[in-house]
Amino acid sequence: DPEDCELSRYWFDEKPRLKKQFIPVWRKRVLSLLEKSNSIVTTSAFAKAVYLKTYPSIDESKIKVIPHGRDFVEIDKLVPQLTSPVKIVIAGAIDEKKGLSTINRLAEVLPKEFAELHLFGNCAGPLNTKVVFHGEYDRNQLPSLIRKLSPHLALFPYLAPETFCHTLTEMWSIGIPAVVPATGALKERVEATGAGWVVADIHNPNALVDEIRRLLANEQEYYECCEKTHALKFKSVSEMAKDYAEIYASVVNIKEAQSQHLSFEAIATKAEYRDCLYNGPKTLATTATHWPRVFVANHSYVSTVLFKISKWLDNVVVQIKTAFIQIIKSKPLLHRIAIRVRRLF
Repeated sequence: DPEDCELSRYWFDEKPRLKKQFIPVWRKRVLSLLEKSNSIVTTSAFAKAVYLKTYPSIDESKIKVIPHGRDFVEIDKLVPQLTSPVKIVIAGAIDEKKGLSTINRLAEVLPKEFAELHLFGNCAGPLNTKVVFHGEYDRNQLPSLIRKLSPHLALFPYLAPETFCHTLTEMWSIGIPAVVPATGALKERVEATGAGWVVADIHNPNALVDEIRRLLANEQEYYECCEKTHALKFKSVSEMAKDYAEIYASVVNIKEAQSQHLSFEAIATKAEYRDCLYNGPKTLATTATHWPRVFVANHSYVSTVLFKISKWLDNVVVQIKTAFIQIIKSKPLLHRIAIRVRRLF
C-alpha cells in the first residue's frame, strides 16, 4: 500500500498495516512499558523530545539522556589537503530511509572533476555506477579503510531522523567533518560540536553540490571545522555503563532488592523488543508493580550487558537449585518429605 509506511521484515514476519491499525496499538503498548518504568533512558535530546511529544503523560524528569559510549584506539586524525577531486564518503547500510535516492541523484549532477562519491557498506537497491562502491566492511576495519581513502567529508543524506548515529561517531573519531540533514540527532550533534555542517536542502542534489562547493571554497572555515572534529572526546563504554549504573542505583533500594531476591531486567535483543511491542508486554505487565525498572529506549548493547549479567545470576541460581534437588533425590526420606511439603502449597 503506497499510503502506508514501510515496515522492516527484520522486526515483523507478518506486516501489519501501520497508519490506520498498528501505530495506535504500538503506542499504547509502549506507553504501558514506560508507565511501569522508574526511569527511561534514550540517547539524544531529540529522541527525548519525540517521546515527550508522543507520550505527554510521561513525567519528563523520568527521561535521562545517555549517549552511546564507544571505545576507539587512538590514531592520528586525518588532515586531507583540499585538492581536486575532493572525496566524499558515505558509510553504513544504505536504503531509501538512509538516502539511497539522494545519493543516486547526487552522483548524476556531481562533476567528476570536482568530487567523487565513495560508499562503504551495502545497498538495499541499485546504486549509481558513478559512485565508487567499496563493499561491506567490518566495523573494526572501517578506520583503516577510511584512512587509506583519506576523504574530505562524510555525507549523511538520511531521510529518517536518527536518534544517535554510530556512523557519525566513527567518522568523527577518524577526524572527518560531516555534512548532515537539518533533522534528528545528526543536526543536534553537529550544531553542538561545530564538527560539520547542517544542510537544510540536503535532498536537493543541485543545492547540495552548491553547498559543498561553498564550504570547501573557504579553506579557513573547512580547516577550523576539521580542528573542532579532531578535538572531540567521546564517552567510553565504561563511562556509559557508569551512567546507567547510577540510574539503577537511584531507583533501586539495594537492601530491599536483596531481601526480596529481585533482579534487574532489560530488553536485550531486537527479537524480545519486537515481541513486547507486537504482542504486548507479557512479563512486564504481569510483574508486581514494586519491581524497579529502567526502560532503555533505543535499546543498545548496554541493555545486552545487563541482560547477560542477570542471565548469569539466574543460571547460578538454577545450578544451585539443581544440585539441591539431586541431593534430595539421592536421599529417599528427604525426597518423600519434599514431595509432601510441595503438596501443601
